[in-house]
Amino acid sequence: MKEMNKNQELLSNYANLDLLKLPEKIKKREFEYILVERTNDVLMYSQHKGGIVLGYEVFKNKIRKYREDAIRRWGINSHSKSLPEYKEVFPHDEEFGKRAWTYPDLQTAKESYNNLVKQNVPYETLETA
Repeated sequence: MKEMNKNQELLSNYANLDLLKLPEKIKKREFEYILVERTNDVLMYSQHKGGIVLGYEVFKNKIRKYREDAIRRWGINSHSKSLPEYKEVFPHDEEFGKRAWTYPDLQTAKESYNNLVKQNVPYETLETA
C-alpha cells in the first residue's frame, strides 16, 4: 500500500517529474502495442499481432524509480546522471484486473478509459473495490 500511495503522490506532481514516459509503440513478447489515448493517470493501447488488432488495454499509470534501479542493476557509469529519475511502467500480467483491463473492442475500451479518467481514482483504491 505504501508503494501505491507513493505512486499517487508522484502522479499528482507529474508535470515536474524527471520522467521517461511510455513510448507510443511497445513490443512485448509477440505483440505490438500502439498508444491510442492517454492522460497522466490513464492510458489506452491497442494490441496487435501480425498487423491485426486483437484488443485494447486500458490501465492506470504507474511510476517507479528508474535511475537508482538502473545504476544498481548496470553499475555506475558516466551516463547515469543523464538517466531520468522515474519511468512509467506498462502493466505486468499479474496486474490485470487490478490496474489494467483488456477489452475486445474499441467502444468498450473507450468507455472504460473515460470512466477511469472521470473517476480519477488511484489504482490502489480500485484493487480493493
